[in-house]
Amino acid sequence: MASELRDNPRGYEIGSDFAALANTALRQLIPAAVPPQAVVWYAHHGEFSSYDPAGPETLTKIDLRWDGERYLDPAAAAHHLLSSGQFGEYSALLQLEPVDALLSQWTWDTAPVPGPRPPAR
Repeated sequence: MASELRDNPRGYEIGSDFAALANTALRQLIPAAVPPQAVVWYAHHGEFSSYDPAGPETLTKIDLRWDGERYLDPAAAAHHLLSSGQFGEYSALLQLEPVDALLSQWTWDTAPVPGPRPPAR
């Protein structure tokens, strides 16, 4: 799950190149034992995504294609907005913390950058 933040520069919104975001996450955050084609991707939007009133939080499932080496940009039809009920279920299941609370705890100047994905064993 990737949350869109209001501070992302114009043109660098997560929806503008979700495949690049997923490829970076795959290299740096996802354990090598996890097959890339098994990962389910979601874009997370809410009040934290815009300086304008954005409405309630939403999740959009992004069906990325895997070509054996990298994720490829999906077609527009591969974006599926979940209902508010589905969002509530996922939020409870994943025990999502409020984005603003997480951002306030982030040590922006001292956070370590994740290293590259170790090879699969």
